[in-house]
Amino acid sequence: MKYKLDKGCHSVYSLQFHLVLVVKYRKKVLVGKLAERLKEVVEEVAQHF
Repeated sequence: MKYKLDKGCHSVYSLQFHLVLVVKYRKKVLVGKLAERLKEVVEEVAQHF
């Protein structure tokens, strides 16, 4: 897989996805089986990079 590397002053990175979790003043939605599955998916994706 070919992907673009972005460079900062002291870093090199490639962002493949954007995930925003709003936690303050929000109802808990990432609980139970949903939280477990999300963790599995994130770990699986992270292994590819």
